Amino acid sequence: MFILAFTFRVVPLGLIFLSIVANLASVAEAGDFTIKIVRKLSTVEHQTGKDKDGKDVEGDLISGVIFVNDEEVGKTYENNVLKIPVNDIGYEGKIRVKSPDRHCLNDTGKLGTTGDFLVEIVVQGRSNILIHGGIKPWQSEGCVMLGAVVTTENGERLAPKELVKLRELYFSALKKDPGLKLVIRVLEE
Repeated sequence: MFILAFTFRVVPLGLIFLSIVANLASVAEAGDFTIKIVRKLSTVEHQTGKDKDGKDVEGDLISGVIFVNDEEVGKTYENNVLKIPVNDIGYEGKIRVKSPDRHCLNDTGKLGTTGDFLVEIVVQGRSNILIHGGIKPWQSEGCVMLGAVVTTENGERLAPKELVKLRELYFSALKKDPGLKLVIRVLEE
């Protein structure tokens, strides 16, 4: 939101001075659930490996830190080439309850096609930008990842502790304010 304030002042000789003050107001307001992702530019690292189909892959990973209302939650990982743009004002966030890629978290810490928590970051011109588990650049097409997903012997996918903590913080805040607005700020240092 861009706010312009106009001030008119009459001085001797009948001259009118107009001063314009511009203020860039943050999307985030008091009472919002604000997720802040701070990328560490010095952490970019080239990685090689195998994707889920066993094909050779490579990519550049950038790490950072995620905060909720200035409380540190843990580390972040992103594909450095496909990452979303910096946005200090904040992207709108939405909670999804379905994911064909099994990124939805439920109250038991398991990931699946349905659940009650999957953060979508609304980025103009992009779709399916999520906060989900993962630690390799080829596991993200612009999404923010919060750590390794563990797959059990019976095929259950367990969410990283950072994602579980993010969910807990969100639902705790939602109980206090059912009209809570989700804002995601992305910074670099």
